Amino acid sequence: SRIRGTFRIQRIRNRVLLAMITVSIPSLIILGIISFNIANNTILDINTRMTRDNLRTSSNMADLLFNSINNLNRAFVLDNILRYQLQKSNEGETQTDVHSQMQRILNNNSSNTTYLDSVCLVNLNNDIFCIGRSDDTGRYSPAEWRDKIRREDWYLRMVDGMGRTVYVERNVIEDDPRTFSVVKLFRSADTIDGELIGYLFMNISKSIFEDIFNSSQNALKSIAVVLDTSGDRPTLIYRSEAVPEL
Repeated sequence: SRIRGTFRIQRIRNRVLLAMITVSIPSLIILGIISFNIANNTILDINTRMTRDNLRTSSNMADLLFNSINNLNRAFVLDNILRYQLQKSNEGETQTDVHSQMQRILNNNSSNTTYLDSVCLVNLNNDIFCIGRSDDTGRYSPAEWRDKIRREDWYLRMVDGMGRTVYVERNVIEDDPRTFSVVKLFRSADTIDGELIGYLFMNISKSIFEDIFNSSQNALKSIAVVLDTSGDRPTLIYRSEAVPEL
């Protein structure tokens, strides 16, 4: 009877242990699911907050850097001496001082030229004056410069802009994947309607985007892509080296 009692106690103990295991396993599963969701949500919140901070910092840096480009743009079109020489060149007078005046403006605005690769002025006779590159029409022949560019999307956008600064996702003068162009109609301040006297082209280094996205303290953990969505299809302007070819 002593042996029988020992077996009975053992069976009861086993049943209690089995009951405890049966009750514990679902609880552990539920606890694991809850813990996973909490951890997952926490990670998502941290990543979302980090991405938001990165975008805010990058946006502020972009405003600062692109404002410097806009300021340089205005310095050219508002310069009375340069405007006068451009108008005279349209009348057929040879202007040998245009380059020195352009260089003067760049020197006076050196803080805004960090990312400037080259700048070109084109008068209505299609004479081209450049700083940072040769005085030629680049990807266009002289004949194409007179006719073909007027059918280009960037030219139509520039004309539609009525003197506003227009950013183009590529270099419009030459095939240089390292740069993109900022274009603007050069208008006279001597007439009410702002008579057109030429065109201003600024070619900007795409390294500007590297500094924009590297401005965040978490930039080393991030990748970035810049797309131009103004057209029918998005156009890739910049991608960080960590991003694979699209």
